[in-house]
Amino acid sequence: MAIGINGSSNTITGIAVGGLPDGIVDTDMLAAGAVTASKRGSGAILQVVTSVITSSVIFNTISDSSLLGAYNNTQMTASITPNFANSILLVNFEFGLLLRAGGAGAAVGYGVKRNGTRIVTAASNTHEGFVTDDLMGTRKHYTYVDTTHNSTSQQTYLLEAFLRSGYSDQIVEFSTRDIVSNVVIYEVAA
Repeated sequence: MAIGINGSSNTITGIAVGGLPDGIVDTDMLAAGAVTASKRGSGAILQVVTSVITSSVIFNTISDSSLLGAYNNTQMTASITPNFANSILLVNFEFGLLLRAGGAGAAVGYGVKRNGTRIVTAASNTHEGFVTDDLMGTRKHYTYVDTTHNSTSQQTYLLEAFLRSGYSDQIVEFSTRDIVSNVVIYEVAA
């Protein structure tokens, strides 16, 4: 097919795929969104989902001893629909944590659920928060790297609090006192 130039519509026709000389197309010539996720390559951030959490939750073992030695759902949750089944999902939880111990110490570990199934246990994340005195307040960051989701369906992640047995007088507060928390999920090309 012959190359044609149409001056009224500013188009060129008849150029075969790969028909332009090397180096002729630069980033300024690409339309916004022209480079799709599949073309970005390994390690590229394919999408970012953010969930801003303004609510809080308090676990009080003084008034409810069933909370001890058990996984308790926090308000820290977010969902993402991956572009690729083999991509890596970095799930970042950032929250305020206040441990009140009543003089006997307090300890909390974390679990992570994906689509309602626990995929990380507190046994593999021992004492993420621990206080031996009466009080500890801090801003916590916890990251889970998911390489096993194997799906392009929506994935929902939830952070759980595991209040360790042996600390019966503990109160664990997630994001109280007007602390804004967030869950940020990055999809990274494998």
